[in-house]
Amino acid sequence: MTTKSPIFETLRVDGGNVEALTAYALYKCHKRAWARDFERGHGRPPTQEENMAFARAVSTPDQLERIAKAPGTC
Repeated sequence: MTTKSPIFETLRVDGGNVEALTAYALYKCHKRAWARDFERGHGRPPTQEENMAFARAVSTPDQLERIAKAPGTC
């Protein structure tokens, strides 16, 4: 069984909330860049546990606020 990141629910993403969709897209860009750098540094992709640690680290209230207010660039 896989554990899902709480970011999608935390940002309250739905089809009608463009700000939440944008914030989630920015989070996914950040996660992909982190995973790419992780793999370069460790010679392997991150484990599910390491992915969840990333999600916990970026799901603090201040980090989510930054994501929600960030300009849309990846």
